[in-house]
Amino acid sequence: MDSSIRIIIVLIFILLSVGCKDKKTNIHEGLQLKDGGKIIRLNPEKGRTIKLSEIVDEIQIVFLESSEDAVLSNIDKIEMDNDLFFILNAHDKLVYVFDADGNFKNKIGSIGQGPGDVLYPACFAINRQEKEIWLTSNFQFICKYDYNGSFLNREPLRKPLNLFFRDFYIDDNKDIYFHTSKFINYAPNNDFLCWNFWIMTPDQEFKTYFPYSSEVYPNGGSYFETFTPFGKSGDNIRYHYAFNDTVFIVDKYIVRPLYIIDFGEKKCPVDLSSISGDNASEYIFNSNYATFLNNVVETDNSIMFKYVITRQKYNVFYNKNSNNMVEGILENDILGAEIMILNSFNNKFTGYINANDISIKELASKYINANVLDKLKALNEADNPILIEIKLKDF
Repeated sequence: MDSSIRIIIVLIFILLSVGCKDKKTNIHEGLQLKDGGKIIRLNPEKGRTIKLSEIVDEIQIVFLESSEDAVLSNIDKIEMDNDLFFILNAHDKLVYVFDADGNFKNKIGSIGQGPGDVLYPACFAINRQEKEIWLTSNFQFICKYDYNGSFLNREPLRKPLNLFFRDFYIDDNKDIYFHTSKFINYAPNNDFLCWNFWIMTPDQEFKTYFPYSSEVYPNGGSYFETFTPFGKSGDNIRYHYAFNDTVFIVDKYIVRPLYIIDFGEKKCPVDLSSISGDNASEYIFNSNYATFLNNVVETDNSIMFKYVITRQKYNVFYNKNSNNMVEGILENDILGAEIMILNSFNNKFTGYINANDISIKELASKYINANVLDKLKALNEADNPILIEIKLKDF
């Protein structure tokens, strides 16, 4: 073969290799889209409703004890382990522990600068292997407590994670997952920190996923959020971030699609996860588009998530076994108020309703016994929110 032809072939090979490498790097080496994922095809229809009574098989109420030491506002996060509920209070961002019957056990942490105190707490995670609660302190330290509320120790967050994060999760292998919310701290215009999802390994090495632009999201730039970035799907961790039409699963540091949400003709023509919140609003408030918003929660049998049409939230309940689903505005024709679903335990969706929002409907007696209904009627605005555990019908 002529030497000049050999040189041309080599150059073409090098260019192709570099091009493929760049394309892969833009996504991140941990993300493998080729592994597919189950497509959930929706049929968004403005104004469609779902009545809670049509989809629910069983409802259980947990009254959270109200006391001077346990005053809750809205709830940002619910975890459960050892028959204990761990609840992140939206007002003070501290963790309140209740048993399975709703009896108050203890509070995790207090605001201050003494031993066991925290400054500017924001989120927590459960270390189920060690039976510990980890609570952030000014995003610079992790304060660790046992389930009884006793302070154990305080550890600095390993660099380079010197930025805000919305939530974190500890898996059984002691990998720590961080959802950073596109809100860079201490390093504006530094693309090195611009990743939605971080994993810190037990060896304290970082793996990063889902890049974004520091120009689109400058320090403190407007963005939309999700309350439930993490969850379990079988033995693996599930992850999603707001406005992304794909729910991902993490398997040995490989992030691959688990569910791909297909809005059909209502699909937004713009990737809202890549533009600023101000610009995204133009599409969110447009009745022609359905936009995937937040709050993915999964049980063994079902997955729930929400999307938006013209500012109105729509729920989807998808049966993983039958591939059947219902979608629409969820109308609580049992207790009147919106249920904020934040997690799932024992194959039930778990959420809360603020006490003063409850409006008991005629159908309530079909799902809730008389003693519990009497307690619901006696609640007032000074009482803590109630937890609601919902088991869906097969559909």
